[in-house]
Amino acid sequence: MQKEIDGRYNGQNVQWLAISTGDPEWYLHAFKRELGVTFPWLSMDIGVGRYFAEIYAQYNLDTTEGHPTLLVLDANGIIRFRDTGYGGPTEEDLDYRSGFDLVGQLLEEANMAALPEIGNQAGLQAIDFTLNDVEGNPLTLSDFYNRGKLILLSFWGTGCVECGSLVPGLFAQDLLDDYGPEKLTVLGIDQYSPIEVLKDFIRSAGITYAVVKDELGDVAWAYQASGDFVFLLLDINGVILYRGEDFDNTAIQILNEHLGSPLVNHVN
Repeated sequence: MQKEIDGRYNGQNVQWLAISTGDPEWYLHAFKRELGVTFPWLSMDIGVGRYFAEIYAQYNLDTTEGHPTLLVLDANGIIRFRDTGYGGPTEEDLDYRSGFDLVGQLLEEANMAALPEIGNQAGLQAIDFTLNDVEGNPLTLSDFYNRGKLILLSFWGTGCVECGSLVPGLFAQDLLDDYGPEKLTVLGIDQYSPIEVLKDFIRSAGITYAVVKDELGDVAWAYQASGDFVFLLLDINGVILYRGEDFDNTAIQILNEHLGSPLVNHVN
C-alpha cells in the first residue's frame, strides 16, 4: 500500500510510521532492509512492560492474535480510518483498499493532487535530469520548479549550421527577451557540439540562458529528441504544456495565456 500511494501521490505529503510489537531491533533491521523500507519503523519490545500494555489499551489493539492494525490520521492527528487484519472485518467492515482511497481523499481535500504520469509528451510530468553546463556546473531540471516561472526546454546544437541547427537556440533567446527572465526560464540542451564551439556560439550570439551538455545523449533519448530540434514548454511544476519541433502559434498562445503579452516582440 505504501508504494502504491507514494507512486500516485507526492511522498512528501504522506508520513508513514510503523510500530512493531514484540520484535527485537535486529530482526526489524533485517526485515526493513529486505523490504526496502525507508520510513520510520519503531520497535515496542515486550521488555518495556507497563508502557507496552498502556499503548495496547489506548489503541484497543489485539494482544492475543497479533493482527496488524492500520490507522489513517489527517493533518490534525484525528483518526479518520482504522482497520485490523489483512482486510479482516471490523465494525465498519473496512479493508486496506478503503484506507488507500481515504488517503487520496484527504490529500485532495488539502489540495495535494495526484502526481501526473512522467513522460515526454504534453500533459505529463517532465522527466527530471541533471546535466553539466558549459562551465562544468551541474544543473537539475526540477530545481527550476515552483519559482513562479514557465520553463522552456530547447534541444539544439551547433553541428549543422546550413541545416538550421542554430535557429532553435536563437529563437529561445528571442522568447526570453520578449517575455523577460522574471516570467520565463529557458534551458538549452546541446546534443553534439564540441565544448569550445558551443562556448563561442553562446558568446557571439548573446545567449543569456543556461545551456547544458547532453554528452551521452541520454536526456535526448529519454525525450525522443535525439538529433532533432525540439521545444518543450513546462508549467511552474514541471508539467509539459507544449511539445513541438516548431514553436508555433499554439505555443505562443499558451505563453500569452500564462504570462500575458510579451514585453517586446521579436517572435510574433
